[in-house]
Amino acid sequence: MSTDIYAFYFIPVQIMTGIMAGFVFKTSWIKKWKTPIGVLLISLPGTAVSAVITAFLFGGVTSSGSSILVVLLHKLGMNLV
Repeated sequence: MSTDIYAFYFIPVQIMTGIMAGFVFKTSWIKKWKTPIGVLLISLPGTAVSAVITAFLFGGVTSSGSSILVVLLHKLGMNLV
């Protein structure tokens, strides 16, 4: 069980990761030289979903350590979306 109050909002990320992991392991994308491609197929969709949730619901800032980087980049003039 998570004690992070923001974890509930990121349930779609876990769902996406589970779906993609199931897809990759049922295919041959996790064997030998294809492993890095399979890893990207598992991680990139969840990362994209997480970034959208963080940007729209929380303005780019949550309780994770990466929020420091987000705030720094925002102060340097970069847009969140």
